[in-house]
Amino acid sequence: MNFNDYSSGYNSDKKSFILKVLLAIAIILIPFMNLPYMKSIMGELGAQGAAYAFIFIIIFVAVDMLFINKSIIRIKNISVYFIIGFLIWIIISSGVNFSSILSNNFKGRSGISKFVLQVGVLGFGILSSYCVYYIMKINKLGVSYIRKFVTITFCICGIYSLMEIFYLIGIDLFDPILKGISYVVNMYTRGELYPRGVRSISGEASYFAMFSTFALPFLFSYLFTKNKGKTPLFLALSIYILVLMFFSKSRIGYVMIGLQFVMFLAYAFLLKRKKQGIINMSIVIIGALLMGFLVNNFFYNRPSEERAEFDVNTADSVSIGAVYNSINDENNMSNVARVGLWKAAFKMGMDKPVVGFGLGQYGFNVKNYVDEDTKRSDEVKMWIDPQTTPWPPAFSVHFRVLAEFGVVGLILWLGIWISLTIQCFIKFIKNRFDVTGIVIITLIAGVMMSGFNSDTFGYFPYWIVLAMSLLYVENNNYFELEEI
Repeated sequence: MNFNDYSSGYNSDKKSFILKVLLAIAIILIPFMNLPYMKSIMGELGAQGAAYAFIFIIIFVAVDMLFINKSIIRIKNISVYFIIGFLIWIIISSGVNFSSILSNNFKGRSGISKFVLQVGVLGFGILSSYCVYYIMKINKLGVSYIRKFVTITFCICGIYSLMEIFYLIGIDLFDPILKGISYVVNMYTRGELYPRGVRSISGEASYFAMFSTFALPFLFSYLFTKNKGKTPLFLALSIYILVLMFFSKSRIGYVMIGLQFVMFLAYAFLLKRKKQGIINMSIVIIGALLMGFLVNNFFYNRPSEERAEFDVNTADSVSIGAVYNSINDENNMSNVARVGLWKAAFKMGMDKPVVGFGLGQYGFNVKNYVDEDTKRSDEVKMWIDPQTTPWPPAFSVHFRVLAEFGVVGLILWLGIWISLTIQCFIKFIKNRFDVTGIVIITLIAGVMMSGFNSDTFGYFPYWIVLAMSLLYVENNNYFELEEI
């Protein structure tokens, strides 16, 4: 068999099957955000389960484009031009700062090594986004395909989280299982129980909150689509994701999920106003309020001395009131650290507003911009101490972009998402408030809010949502969900 015969056979069912399976695996691996493997080789990507699947996806898509189809799908959209502009500005910024990048050294790491690593992370993310777009486009995959595997991976999270809830309320039946799974999937507190709240398989409660903002729009979409008799199951899952957020005690999670919840409320009662959708949403509201009442009044609160050892940066209970009070607590060290490093990144951006400090250079320079009040946090003092190993986080990809690429870089970065949101909203109105549109719009809101919790370009929902948004505005009929 010559190559043309082989490629012709491969190009049909085999190619489609392989690419669809790899995409499904990537989706299922998204909540595995704190893996303890390959960090020395892959850097921050090593912690992301989806990265391992996307390695093979990128290879297969490259082979398919270069040797089988021998064509590249070009995406004509203004957001793509913002991406190109963003990449060009990164090159300009890093070129202007290249001498300092070469001289930077902190905690045994060099500026050039961080620069190369971040080139890899950002490039990998953009390639992953193109591959998602490519696979969905050539195989005519819609939102329902992604939703199916998001639901599966949420169920995996939910099973682990249920065992965590038993632990948190003082039932140790599943503790050995939690420890065993934690050793395999978590880098932080590896192989240990996690007393701060539900973190599921994501490593930290705030990481699980980030995944939940990606999962919630898909789960809630079931409330407005045909489900072949499975509506009770999807109602239960919609309520359960809210319950898990209660138990996570993640303040950023409360804000992110709360906003998405309000968006779906407005969609059901003000925009779509279909009877079955309103009934389903009302059941979720009642279920969430009931579970919230139970959690607020019967959640087991660990003794204060145990919190002093494990939990000084979180709220003292899972109640919404306690979480709200912790957000406004000036002595909560988590607040001090997060807000203080946001302010430091902002100062960096204002100090070099045009080009910033260059790709990957935030950590080398932030110590010069941290104010004395922020240094009350022992974590911050550890992060800026050259004698320790933990790297200083920015706690926000948006603030990091401002610090590293200046105001121009931030405008281009936000321009990607704002231009997409505007296009999606216009399409949403033209489609008479279709459920696919509200899913995409809440997904964009979710990843943008997640950008205030994590500073990495290696968060794969950015790139998946980017690809799905581009497909939505292209008027692809196969992409749409089937409504009630």
